[in-house]
Amino acid sequence: MDSWPFAFAEESPWGRCFVSFLAAMEARSGSAGTRDRYERRLTAFFTAPPKLPDAYSREDVERFVHRPCNANYHRGLPPAPGTMNNRLSILSSFYKYAATYTIADAAGAIRPILTAPSPTLGMRAIARARPPYRALTAEELARFFAAIPTETYSGKRDRALFLFYFWTCRRRMEVLRLTWGDVEQRVIIDGNVRRMGWTYQWYGKGKAREADTAELPPPAAEALFGYLRDTGRLADMQPDHALFTIDPARPDYDPRKLLDTNTPYQALKRYAKRAGLDPSRVGIHSLRHTGARERYSAGSDIREIQHLLRHASLATTDTYLRLLATEADTGYQRIEQKFAGL
Repeated sequence: MDSWPFAFAEESPWGRCFVSFLAAMEARSGSAGTRDRYERRLTAFFTAPPKLPDAYSREDVERFVHRPCNANYHRGLPPAPGTMNNRLSILSSFYKYAATYTIADAAGAIRPILTAPSPTLGMRAIARARPPYRALTAEELARFFAAIPTETYSGKRDRALFLFYFWTCRRRMEVLRLTWGDVEQRVIIDGNVRRMGWTYQWYGKGKAREADTAELPPPAAEALFGYLRDTGRLADMQPDHALFTIDPARPDYDPRKLLDTNTPYQALKRYAKRAGLDPSRVGIHSLRHTGARERYSAGSDIREIQHLLRHASLATTDTYLRLLATEADTGYQRIEQKFAGL
């Protein structure tokens, strides 16, 4: 942190607790990004207004949780339930940690630094409505990709990116974090057959320390290499270069910098509208839904889909697929012949 904006000094007990908490969160998740996210949220809370952590009330927490957004694309808007839950979760985690962080008082006795009730005590996460996003039909998917221009850098990149999502069924950040070093050509075991193919390595949701590897489906590999080749990036790619970046012609281009998460979100909404689809019903996750449903419809069994999606529980995959399909009405078959004359 370049400056220390809090009401407590960095070397004070609360300052040491704050730094220790951030280090613990990074160690637990294995991600510096998690530390940065926690630090930003806590800094926003502990500086408006600046007080000692044990001087905040539940009213302060409520005010912070419901504070309007300040991100450029949502500035001034009420926070979404997910944002409010994230704010509350981070504050709750900090105060839970502080309740176990011990210091020596003036008399030398060891005690927790937090002696007052946590200001988050009794607060519960907000129930979130299921996202309206749905899987696309084959015809809608074709219209969506037809709406992406292929004469610009962003169009070439976006087409490859969204094809990557569809063919791999990965989540948004699992793809955006990929670098050139994560893509490798190796032997693929296909039943009793061994063949050469391309693989990619990624870190799944909540598993920043556990690398996972899967085959990169040939259509996704073809789209990826085509985008890198046609935009002139392929010849200069290094292991730490991000696969998907801003236009190299921009003055702030850095081949190592990951694409901002909002860029594909806005692009997808724009292409969906251009394709005549309802943008509010289409999201990045729609491509994951669509890829999983199409594989299931084509004959992939539920355990194959479970492995593809990396669901820990088969029940989760079963629920997932039920949301993407409609169960047959078997009852009508029993009376169909009787009422056929209607």
